Amino acid sequence: MKINYLTEKDILVINARVIQREGATGQKPHVRDAEGLHFLVVQPKQTSFGQELYPSFAEKAGILLIKLVKKHVFEDANKRTTAIAFLLFLRRNSYELTCDWQDIANQILKIAQIDDNELNYQEIYQWINQVIHEN
Repeated sequence: MKINYLTEKDILVINARVIQREGATGQKPHVRDAEGLHFLVVQPKQTSFGQELYPSFAEKAGILLIKLVKKHVFEDANKRTTAIAFLLFLRRNSYELTCDWQDIANQILKIAQIDDNELNYQEIYQWINQVIHEN
């Protein structure tokens, strides 16, 4: 299966549009962690000894979702940017959500509130498997 991954530019554009639409007057998008942004874009593609670290689509989508929340690469609108980027990644790969926006928001808030070393990644991948379907 060919995966259409998001680029740094895709995520930057999403953040800029979110801030333009919902940010404070005159607020400009600002990247706090350019290296972190690069890392989270390439992480779903990572391999080790020829094996994908995130072999399933749900794992690729999940690691993108988790790291967008955890890396906090933007000055503002990180969670909103995450939700839209997650949805765009699904759509680019012919997947749709079977849950509503509140479920996504709840999952993003849960990820944000739990320390990374205590976060159950497999649980998030399973949740994604349950709430997406391929077109």
